[in-house]
Amino acid sequence: MNTIKAITTTLMCGMFVLTSCEKNNSRNDIDDAVYLAFEREFPDATDVTWTTNGNYAIASFDWNGSRNGNSKDYTAWFEKTTAEFMMHEYDIPFSSLPQTVYNAFNESVYSKSPWKYENEVDVIIRKADKLTLYIIEAEKEEKNIDTEVDLYYSEEGVLVKEVFDAYKNPDYTELLPSQPTNEIYSLIEGKYPGAKIIEIDNEDGYIEVEFIHKNTKHEAIFTSKNKLLYTTTDYNKNLSILPQTIIDYISNNYASYYIEDIEFYETESKGNFYSIEIESNHDDDIELFFTEDGEILNSKPDFRK
Repeated sequence: MNTIKAITTTLMCGMFVLTSCEKNNSRNDIDDAVYLAFEREFPDATDVTWTTNGNYAIASFDWNGSRNGNSKDYTAWFEKTTAEFMMHEYDIPFSSLPQTVYNAFNESVYSKSPWKYENEVDVIIRKADKLTLYIIEAEKEEKNIDTEVDLYYSEEGVLVKEVFDAYKNPDYTELLPSQPTNEIYSLIEGKYPGAKIIEIDNEDGYIEVEFIHKNTKHEAIFTSKNKLLYTTTDYNKNLSILPQTIIDYISNNYASYYIEDIEFYETESKGNFYSIEIESNHDDDIELFFTEDGEILNSKPDFRK
C-alpha cells in the first residue's frame, strides 16, 4: 500500500509543483539541520528522496532498523523550522497485526464480502505521544462502482477514523501532533484525564477534536471561541451501555433490524441523548434518537445554536 501512495504523491506533486507539495531528488532543498536529524534517526538509510508539505520535510527511503533481514520502505516527517523528528510510517503484512486490531477488524463489516482488504498495512508512529495507528485499506466493487476506504485502528483495536477515497489525499501529514489551545486542552483533560488526541480539524467554523479515552473513541466540538458545544462517545455495537427500554423499543418495532452503531451525545444546551444506527439485512439504514432515560425522540436535537 505504501508504494501505491508514494506513486500517487509523486503524481500529485508533478501536477501541483507550484503549491506546497514539492518533489526533491536530493538533499539540496532540505536544510542541513533536518538532514542531520534524519541521519541520527535513520542511519544508513538508502534510496532517500524528499518532499515538502507546509512546514514539514518528508523523507521516503529504505531502512533496516533492526540491522537484520530485509530493508523496509519508510516515510519520516521532520519539522523544517526546528528539524525535529515528528512521525514515521512503514508497512507490515496483514498477518502481523496485533491481535487487538485483527479482532476489531474481523468483527467489522469490512472483513466480510463484498469487501476485500489489502495484505499490506501502514503503521504510523508519532514520536511525541507515541501514538501508534494501523491503517487497513479495504475496497469493494458493486454495480460497477469501486469504493475504497482506509480504516485507522489504535493499538487497542479502536477504530478512530474511516477515510473513503483516501487516494485523493495520500499524505498522512494531517496526523502530525496537534496541540489544542490551553483552554480546550484543559477542558478535555479535566473531563477525560489521560486522553490521547488523534487529530484536530477546523470545519465550518467549529473546532473538532478526536481523541481516545479508556479504549473508546470520543469527539469534542468547540466553537471558534473555544466554547464546548458537545462531545460524542462511540460505543460501536456495545449494547451493554444502553438502557433496557431502548433495546426493547428496537426489538418490538424493528424486529428485522440489528444495531450497527451507538453514539452517546453530551451537549451543553439540550441534555444528553443516544444516536443509534440500525440496519436491515437489505442494507436499509435508520437512525434513531433516544433521551438518556430511553425515551424515543422525533428527531436529532438541534444543539449547535
